[in-house]
Amino acid sequence: MQHESSGSTGGFSDYVFKKLHESKQFSELLRLGEEFPDELSFFVKEHPDLLWLHDLFLHHFSSASETLHALALTQNKQSTAVIEENEQVDMKLKLKDRKNLLYLSKIAAFAGMAIV
Repeated sequence: MQHESSGSTGGFSDYVFKKLHESKQFSELLRLGEEFPDELSFFVKEHPDLLWLHDLFLHHFSSASETLHALALTQNKQSTAVIEENEQVDMKLKLKDRKNLLYLSKIAAFAGMAIV
């Protein structure tokens, strides 16, 4: 399956990913990574709050750590849970949430060092 330059595969798996994302069935979406790992990797690049989970599943701990760190430093929370049909609702990320993301980032970084 060839990827288009727009970032979408345009295939059936991409359609399924989008429908699961729209219906907020994130665990089902991530489970499809077992059958469609390349396609899902491409899809979640546009969704950092899912990307780090997918990276953990693939044991890409350094990448997960970097994504978590970036999420913690963003000014606004742009979660898939609040994005509907390209309409973004900005919510201030609370200090507690930022700390949790940074802790997770640190744990993922340590896991990455333990693997090497």
